[in-house]
Amino acid sequence: MNNPFLISKNVYLRPLEKEDADTFVSWIEDWELVKNIPQRFRFPFNTAKEKEHINNLYKSSDNIVLAIIYKSEEKFIGTTGFGDINPVNRTAVFGLVIGDKNYRNKGLGTEILNLMLKYGFNILNFNRIYLEVNADNIPAIKLYEKAGFKIEGCLRQDYYFDGEYKDKLIMGILKGEFRNSE
Repeated sequence: MNNPFLISKNVYLRPLEKEDADTFVSWIEDWELVKNIPQRFRFPFNTAKEKEHINNLYKSSDNIVLAIIYKSEEKFIGTTGFGDINPVNRTAVFGLVIGDKNYRNKGLGTEILNLMLKYGFNILNFNRIYLEVNADNIPAIKLYEKAGFKIEGCLRQDYYFDGEYKDKLIMGILKGEFRNSE
């Protein structure tokens, strides 16, 4: 294991490294992935730009971005983390991307989400973790609801993609609502 940070049954998390940039950029060519993640990836993108982004991540204390490594193969398969960390209000925005399509729909999202919620609530002492999810991304919404997230609101026609305006949901979970399961 290369500098593991958090470990679960099938994956471990470590800090994102510049060497991960090439793989990450290759995922951005996957239309099924890009349609479900933030707009930052809908513009021209390259390895140099991603390496610069990774460098800038560690200049700020309001973001924690981690690489997801599939343990049995030591393979970088995605990223997860917290952004917009507010130490006064004890809140953060959660993000999860399983970029390698060969590892999607295998239950890893649930495993990673539970690992990150434990880290966020039990180690970082957040009171509320929230996220934005595209309203038509039903698998992600079900994953978050299963973990205890609740829909808190809808940003109607929040972004334009593939010829139409799309809604985005805000979902959140409070520390007292987290079941702390495996």
